[in-house]
This record gives sequence, structure tokens and C-alpha cells, in this order.
Amino acid sequence: MSVGRAKYSLLLTEGGGVIDDVITYRLAEDHFLVVANASNAEVDAAELTARAQGFDVEVDDASDRISLIAVQGPASEQILLDALLTDGSGVEGLTAEDLTSMKNYRFAECSYRGQDLLIARTGYTGEDGFELYLPDELATALWEQLAAAGGDRLTPCGLACRDTLRLEAGMPLYGNELGRDLHPAQSGMARVVALKSKGDFVGRAGVENVEVDDLPVLIGLVAEGRRAGRAGAAVRDAQGQEIGTVTSGALSPTLGHPIAMAYVAPSAAEVGTELVIDVRGKDLPVRVARMPFYRRG
Repeated sequence: MSVGRAKYSLLLTEGGGVIDDVITYRLAEDHFLVVANASNAEVDAAELTARAQGFDVEVDDASDRISLIAVQGPASEQILLDALLTDGSGVEGLTAEDLTSMKNYRFAECSYRGQDLLIARTGYTGEDGFELYLPDELATALWEQLAAAGGDRLTPCGLACRDTLRLEAGMPLYGNELGRDLHPAQSGMARVVALKSKGDFVGRAGVENVEVDDLPVLIGLVAEGRRAGRAGAAVRDAQGQEIGTVTSGALSPTLGHPIAMAYVAPSAAEVGTELVIDVRGKDLPVRVARMPFYRRG
């Protein structure tokens, strides 16, 4: 990975399970920024610190010093241009071309009110967008600046909204579709593991040696109406046999009907297969569908 690029990857256990999914930014030849899921920050920092033993590496957990603001959606680029490239914005070292020419999983470094600001074309919503990293003490000021520039084009939202977007985009989430007892191949994430590389890494042997053909696989499910299957709900086949569990589910605001992801037996994973989700004791007919459920234009 060259300097100036970012990569989505998995932090694995020795056995090939998933400790977390992370984005790593290569800031310099010898300087990397690893962004973890917030709930896993301490776990990931401890894992990386332990793995750095014996190497000429220093691990610094900056979680309590750095804030992240995500600006996502079709208007995100223009909002950043309006907010950051005007007189008095407090931003230096950034040009309009830096933003408009930035490809996915690239980033630019500049300064905001005299301190470091990293702007990356990354996100976990399935939409175009940016993630901005800066010191905690400046986060409120930047948030307010973005909100003022965005006006009616910008709506503040939290993780529940983000979760709906990533579900529509068919993107796995740690704690739902990813976990220590789940191998990347089960969720269709085997491509993320760098098995084509020659170097060894923690979890490589576990991924290469596991037989996943008979293990549950991640599928997409769609239904009619307004009721949605939620995480933990049982999935049954046409004969009433329980064959899996819903990991994420919602009434899709974009599509107008329920969608879900679930782990089921491989025999029930074929697109078009009719299944049933138990929604609070009532059957919800569903069928297996290809993911993503929605792809931005």
C-alpha cells in the first residue's frame, strides 16, 4: 500500500476469526493510522501492541485525542468545498482539486486552525463521502462550520441511520455479520484477506486451513409489507426447520420494504429460495436476494 492510500481490512485471531474490521491509512513510509470500530478501540490497540513486540514499532492509541466527522452522500464533496475553501475557514494547505480529484480510499492532509486535519474519501454507508479526522478540541467548531455550509443539504444523523445505509449496501458490521467465531469466507469477505501476499500474518493459517463449505453463509433477505426481521430472529425453511439467524434487519427507507442479512445453512442460500423469519412469534415470508440491496447511482 503506497503512501496516501487507505485500505479496508480485517484484524484476525490466530484461528482466522475476526477481531475487528479496520481501515488503515498509510500516512508515510513508516507511519500508519488504523481506524477501528469505536467499541473495539481498546481491544484493537492491545492486539496491535502485543503483535508489535520484537519489532521496531511503536503503537500509540490516539482514540481519546482524535475525533471523526463523516460527511456522506451525493452532496458531500460540494459541502466540503463550501465549508473548507472559503476565506476565514481556518483551513490551510488544501485546494479544490485535492477534494474533487480524490479517489475512493485516498486522503489529503492539511491544517485546520493550526492543527492537523486529515480528509479521506472513505465511509461505511455505501454512498460517496468523506471522513475528517482532527483533534477533539476542534471537532465542535468544524461540525458547526460544516452544518452552516451544508444548510438544507445536510442532515445530522447517528449510528442508527448509518446502520440502515450500510445494510442497504450489504456491508457487514462487526458484532452482527463479523465476529471471532466467524471466518471471513462465511460473510463473503475472503477477498479482503491478503492470501496472495507472500508474507505471513496472524490468522493466515486459520483462514487457509478451515473448511467452510458446510458452515453457515451470509445471505440477503427481502420481504413485502412493513414488518422487518431484527437481529437474533430465527430463520426457517418451508418445512418449518430452523436453518439460521438474522444478523441485521430493517424496513429500508430507500426501497420501501423490509430487508435483512442472515446466516443460514448453505443448502438454503440460493437466490430466490423462499424462507420464513420469526418476527415476535409471527411468520414473515422472505426470499433470498442478491446483495447489495441498493447501489447508489
